[in-house]
Amino acid sequence: SKTAGANINGTLRYKQWNTAIGFGYTGFYNDYVEGDKTLPTMLWSAELNGAVGYSFAKLGLDMNLFYKFTGKRPYYAYNSNQDLIQAQQKGWHIADVSLNKKAFKYLIFNAGIRNLFDVGRVNSTLVSGGVHTAGGLRNVGTGRSYFAGIIFNWEKK
Repeated sequence: SKTAGANINGTLRYKQWNTAIGFGYTGFYNDYVEGDKTLPTMLWSAELNGAVGYSFAKLGLDMNLFYKFTGKRPYYAYNSNQDLIQAQQKGWHIADVSLNKKAFKYLIFNAGIRNLFDVGRVNSTLVSGGVHTAGGLRNVGTGRSYFAGIIFNWEKK
């Protein structure tokens, strides 16, 4: 897999608030260019991400929300007539939320939800219509999941 691109990110902290925002533009190598030099070498997609966090210092509690938008992504594939065409995966959103609670001197409890919007597949302009296909859908995630954990942090000075 070959990629190219650029990212720019920024963060801002003010009192108990932490915020971050970023933008990326990524090119994905087009494998089909090896057989057809008239095709573009890279296919480009934009991405926007952000995070907001708040810390309740007296409670030892942190809340965080993470967000990412992945823009439309072009790709080449064969349609049902076995013609090589440029298709496009639609853009999609994903978000995670988490809570972290500091307890005692060495423990951190955490819990949260990954993929809050329950995104598993997104639409694509390619509709192959084959027996074992999902039509115009492409897999991008495993759906919503929940997590909880305990972190033990022991430092010896």
